[in-house]
This record gives sequence, C-alpha cells and structure tokens, in this order.
Amino acid sequence: MEQMSTSASACVAAGTCAAFGGITGMQGMDAGVMSIGNFVKAKKLNKPVVALPNCPMKPEHLIYVIFHYAKFKTIPELDAEGRPLRFYSQTVHERCIYYSEFQEKNYAKKIGEPGCMLKLGCQGPVTKNDCMQIGHNNNTNTCIKAGHPCIGCASEHFPRQIMLHTFDDKRAIAKFKNFKFEG
Repeated sequence: MEQMSTSASACVAAGTCAAFGGITGMQGMDAGVMSIGNFVKAKKLNKPVVALPNCPMKPEHLIYVIFHYAKFKTIPELDAEGRPLRFYSQTVHERCIYYSEFQEKNYAKKIGEPGCMLKLGCQGPVTKNDCMQIGHNNNTNTCIKAGHPCIGCASEHFPRQIMLHTFDDKRAIAKFKNFKFEG
C-alpha cells in the first residue's frame, strides 16, 4: 500500500472491511488489520481515500469512480466518511420498497411476512446506501428484496453489536445506541 500510493492520486477502499474495518475490525478480532483510511493516516501518506463499502462491494461503484477520475481528473464528491455522494447520500430506509408500510405503521412480525422490517432489526434507517436502486449481482437482489431486514453492510458501524450480540463493542457510538423510531 505504501509503495503503490506514492504515485497514486487517491486510494480506493473496496468493500466494507477495507473502507471501515468491517468484521475483521471488530473488537476481539486479533487479525491486526485496519481500514485503508486508518492506514493512510497512520503512515501519513496524505492521499484521499474513496470508501466503497458494501459486503460484497458493488462493481458499479468502482467503475464509476474510475470513469469519473478518467474524465474529470479528480475523485467524485464524497461524504464525511469518504463515500461517493452519488451512491451514499440517502438511507436505505428513505428508498425502501416498504417505506409506505413504515408510514402506515405496518410492521412485519417475523422474517418473510409483509410489512416494514424495522422491528426485526432492519438497519436501513441508519445505513446510507443505494441498494434499492443498484442491488447486488447485476441488480438481482438486496437484503430487503430477499425478504430480510437490511444488515447495514455499507455502514461504518457494520457489523453492529446487536447483530452478533457483542454488546461491549467499543465502535458503537452514542447516537446509535439509543436510536428509536416512534410507531
């Protein structure tokens, strides 16, 4: 990474583990790994990092970044976490196929039932991603289209402590610990 970045204009962190640490960065995982952003900071490489989180990463996102750079000689506009705004400006919840069910307070009681999956642990309200526009595998599927709550795989906090019952994970931040929807 150090050698390659000397001649690079930017670094691309492809996938949630590279972008934010993901599963390999969880407390208790003694893998000795870190996100590309943290590596660049630790080594004082002074390179912008384009984070392309998802598990797995969407090839459309990488192609967009490469073509954008080829055409404009600059990286695309990024959010505070280094993700391209084109793909990560809205939450999954805002674009969800069950958003009207949420507004009507129609909640699924178990996986596979119709309705909003918020009460089943859906991470869509706190995950910025374009899954509902560009799904995985040539847009054939997403967690929600498969009948499962969003797992938040594009989030800087994936996997969340509640998912794996790791309640002492120090990466959890206050605003997500007490996050609640009325309804």
